Amino acid sequence: MSELHSLGVPDETHVMNTPAIRPRAMVHRIASYAHLAAVIPALVVPGLGALGAAGVWWVARHLSPVVDEQSRAAVDFQLTVLLLAVVGFVGLTSGLGVPGVAATPWFFAPFFLSVVTPLFAATATSRGEVWRYPLSLRLMQR
Repeated sequence: MSELHSLGVPDETHVMNTPAIRPRAMVHRIASYAHLAAVIPALVVPGLGALGAAGVWWVARHLSPVVDEQSRAAVDFQLTVLLLAVVGFVGLTSGLGVPGVAATPWFFAPFFLSVVTPLFAATATSRGEVWRYPLSLRLMQR
């Protein structure tokens, strides 16, 4: 029996296996970081922001169900945007005339969506709201 245990301090195994109680504001701040982590990589390539959001999910998913759900939502949205960008790129480069012009919004809209929408999501999440991305495929298993 350790000296700390005799003073009423639980041993390490008990502390490591007990989920810590985290303040609500901290949980929502970390959840908003998942949305913000997608913005900078998305400036390079739409959908690349999934790497930033996935990094936050990987590190902080065990902190709270809110962090887990919001991080997954951010990854799902960024992967959806990547899929839209690929479809737009294929349509833009393979078609001449009308198909190419029709594919232009599908190519440029993901750039806008992958940068602006996560900013709205981070703002809503930091206020404690549950954010649902519009037109997002649910790709990560829940």
